[in-house]
Amino acid sequence: MRIVILIMLFLSNFVLLNEANATVIQFAQVPLPKGVTVDQNGYVYVQSLSILGDGGLYKFDPNGTLLSWNSNLSGEMRLEADAIFNVLWAIEKMGQLYYVDPNTLQAYPYLNVRDLLMSQSQNPVLNMLTGEKISLWAIDPMFGDIAVRHTNDGYDLFISGLTAAGGIPFVVRLRFDDNFVYTNIVVSSVPLPNPIIPPPFDTQPPGIAVNTDGIVLTALMDNLSKGTTPYYLTSFNADFPETNVSLPRFLPEFYGRQAVSFGMTDSALDKGFYFVTSANGLNCGLGPAVFHVSKSFDELTCMADLSDFGWGQIGPNDVAVGPDNNFIYVTMSSNNLVLRLEIENSDLNKPQQADLEGFVTRFYQECLFRTPDQAGLNYWVNALQTGTITANTLAEGFIFSQEFINSNQSNEEFLTIMYQAFFNRQPDQGGYNYWLSALYSGMSRADILVGFVNSVEFDNLCRQFGISPN
Repeated sequence: MRIVILIMLFLSNFVLLNEANATVIQFAQVPLPKGVTVDQNGYVYVQSLSILGDGGLYKFDPNGTLLSWNSNLSGEMRLEADAIFNVLWAIEKMGQLYYVDPNTLQAYPYLNVRDLLMSQSQNPVLNMLTGEKISLWAIDPMFGDIAVRHTNDGYDLFISGLTAAGGIPFVVRLRFDDNFVYTNIVVSSVPLPNPIIPPPFDTQPPGIAVNTDGIVLTALMDNLSKGTTPYYLTSFNADFPETNVSLPRFLPEFYGRQAVSFGMTDSALDKGFYFVTSANGLNCGLGPAVFHVSKSFDELTCMADLSDFGWGQIGPNDVAVGPDNNFIYVTMSSNNLVLRLEIENSDLNKPQQADLEGFVTRFYQECLFRTPDQAGLNYWVNALQTGTITANTLAEGFIFSQEFINSNQSNEEFLTIMYQAFFNRQPDQGGYNYWLSALYSGMSRADILVGFVNSVEFDNLCRQFGISPN
C-alpha cells in the first residue's frame, strides 16, 4: 500500500519540503502491542499485553520473522534500545524499570521509579503554564514513554508520567552519575481548571524523546479550550533546570495545534524526531498519524494519516525508527498490529551537510592536528554524501594517510589519539593497558583500527553526526 508523504506549510517560519514516497505494510501481528524499539542492528522489539497468555516481549528480525519471545514481560511497558550499554530499557506503567538483555530477552529489575518519587522529597517543579515553581504531588503516579541520553559524565533516563488517572502530566529525569541516581520531576503543566481528558486518553502519559544534542521533545497540557484540555508539543534542554538554555516551552511553531501523542523517538541521522498522534490539529487527518519534525522544529512532515487505511480508530501507541531511518515502526493496539513505514527518496534518511562537515573536521583535528583544507574537506564530505565511502573507510583513510604516518606517533600516543578520535574521550586505564599490551605483543595498528571502528562507542559517535558507520 503506497501513500504520498504530505508536507504542510501553515506558519510563516515553516520550510516547505519536496514530496517523498512511503510504503505502509503490516509488519507483524501481536496481541495488544504497546511499546516498540529498534536496536543498532535493525532488530525490532515489541512489548504486548496478554490476552490468552500470548503477551510479553517479542523480538523480530528486520524482515518480520519472529526470533524469540519472553512471555513474562506482559504488563504494559515502553521500550528504549541503548546501544552504549547494549540493553533495552523497559518502564512498566506502574513504575518498575527493567534492563533487558537483547540477546536472551531476560529482564532484570533495576529500580522502581514510582517508589523513588513517593519516598523522596521533590524539589519544586516548573509549572510551564505560569512559569512558577510548585510542589507537585504524585498521588497515584503512572508512567509512559522513556528516552535515554548518554554524556561524558554518565547518562539520563527521561520518563513521562501522570500524577494519577486524569491527573497532571510531568517529566521525570533519572540522572546516573558515579553510581548514584538523582531523581527529579523537572517539568510539568498544571491546567486550569482540572484536566478534562476523555477516556482512554486520561490514563496515557505523553510520549517523550531526546536527541544527541540534548533536546527533549514531549507533549504537555495547556489550559482548558473548547471543553477539553489540549496537548501541545513541548521542548526543553536535557540539562534543565541546571541550565537556563532552552527552557521548557510550548513550541511556538505548533502552539494552538493539538498533538495528543503517546509515543515519540529521536531520529539519529538528522537529530529530529518522529511522533505518533491519536488526535492532531496538524493538518494530517484529524487523529491517528505519524509525523517527523526537524531538529530546529521548523519543518514538519506528515508521514502517514493512518485513519485513511481504517487503522488506529483509537490511535497508535508508540513509534520507533530503524538505524538508517529507512523504516518506521508503529504499534496499533486497536488492531493487534505492528506497522512498518518504508521511506524512499527522502531527505529524512540522509545526514545533514553541517553534520558531515563536523564529522570530517574532527578527524582532521584529532588525527592530523590541524584544520581541514577546503579541498580535502569537500572531498571527504562529498564521498560520504554519495555513499562512495563509509565512516569506517574515512577513518582508515586518516589513520593510514601518509600525513599521519609521518607524524611518527609512539604506541602510547597512537592509542590516546584513537580513543579521542573514535570514542571522543580519554582512554580508560583497563582498555588502554589491554590495547597497549596487544601492540607490544605484535598486534598491528590495522588490527587495532578494526577493533575501534567496529565498537559500539564509534557507532554511537557516528550517529551523533547523523552518519551510519558501515
